[in-house]
Amino acid sequence: MFADPSLFIYSDTPAEMRVTYDDRLRLGSTGFTVHVKAGSEPVENALAALYMNKKLYGSAYTNRSGIAKVIFAEPLHDTGSMEVNVTAYNKMPYLDTVKIRGVVKKKSREKLFQ
Repeated sequence: MFADPSLFIYSDTPAEMRVTYDDRLRLGSTGFTVHVKAGSEPVENALAALYMNKKLYGSAYTNRSGIAKVIFAEPLHDTGSMEVNVTAYNKMPYLDTVKIRGVVKKKSREKLFQ
């Protein structure tokens, strides 16, 4: 018997996950925290992964509190949109994006009043 290894196998009706995180990342960031719940209960062992331009920047499993702390292999050095993917057993996959923004430098007072 052959099967597609990319298919999700469910043993029950898959539940939706509520995934929360900061709505933006800054250049130079070295990690990202994701909170995962199904209903009001935290989801343990959900896999959170962050991708940009088909490159995996980091992944982590949630703890029993439903929190995953993804540590990036290298600090972020490009702006744009990063994919946030979260999967868990008997849960619908969660796919979204988060914006990476540069740090806005403030002008010094000297330059403002010259």
